[in-house]
Amino acid sequence: DIDVLSFLLKESRFEYDVPGTPEIEGFDPNHFTLENIEMDIQDATYRDLDIYATINQLAANEPKGIELTNLSAQVHYNLDTAEIRQLKMATALSSIEASNTLVTFPFITSDAPMGAMQLKSDVEKGRFHPNDAIFFAPMLKDFFFVQQNKNRPVAVRANIDGTLNNLRIKQLDVRAWDSHVNLYGRLTNPLDLDRTTLDFKANVIEASQQGALNWLPPNTLPEYMGLPESILAKASIKGPLNTLDFNIEALTTSSTEPISSKLKANGQLLNVLDTENLQYKATIDTLFTSKAGLLTLIPADALPSYLDLPPEVMLK
Repeated sequence: DIDVLSFLLKESRFEYDVPGTPEIEGFDPNHFTLENIEMDIQDATYRDLDIYATINQLAANEPKGIELTNLSAQVHYNLDTAEIRQLKMATALSSIEASNTLVTFPFITSDAPMGAMQLKSDVEKGRFHPNDAIFFAPMLKDFFFVQQNKNRPVAVRANIDGTLNNLRIKQLDVRAWDSHVNLYGRLTNPLDLDRTTLDFKANVIEASQQGALNWLPPNTLPEYMGLPESILAKASIKGPLNTLDFNIEALTTSSTEPISSKLKANGQLLNVLDTENLQYKATIDTLFTSKAGLLTLIPADALPSYLDLPPEVMLK
């Protein structure tokens, strides 16, 4: 048994390398370096392969692209499991607070793949910059909405449980890019985009006009077509990234009417990762719109001067 009341470390360097393994983009668990390490640990205990410690401060730089400015937590670690309480972590661009987190690393003691890593966490408060997210998940840089908002952080609250290859999202609340989404569901195989599948239900989708545009690929809408001032919706989305099935119910509002349009539709999103070949197919089950709502889609100056619109329109 070993007990350490206080441990301080400054201006240190750590390098980890597994010879013969290929290097990958972003964070590479087989090849990484930590520089300028500063550490302040108290009440550390090592007993029967278990380590208990209170981390008051941990800071370090990873030269490939991330700077950890501060980490504090209460930690219990053994050979392949880490239990982390009262986690507060900040990088130069992002921050996170999580009361309880459990992570297992089966690949340390077996030939299990990276995707077998288990994660259970309650994230009370998170602020993630796209650049930090891309460092740990480089495939995100291919998503058009990340490309369009790469300098704008995302606020997150989450409750997640599962493995990296089969992650259950009990709750995910995201405020990003002039919009708000609250959803739950399951994400499978996120480390391999060709096999990634989604099964999500969104209880709340709120977006301003600009917020909706932030999530659409460039040049999606014809020049003459506008968007409503605000959108409130609920939706479900399911399937592989190249063929996503969706259902949506939405209300749109304008400055003159509390409800200017109602929409219920279903369809498919095709080739989500390929902006140039992105396609969408939709079947409108019900569309009710007021004159003001219709004018947000067909501006008045696009109509002949002699043509007026009815006060209400319903389509199926």
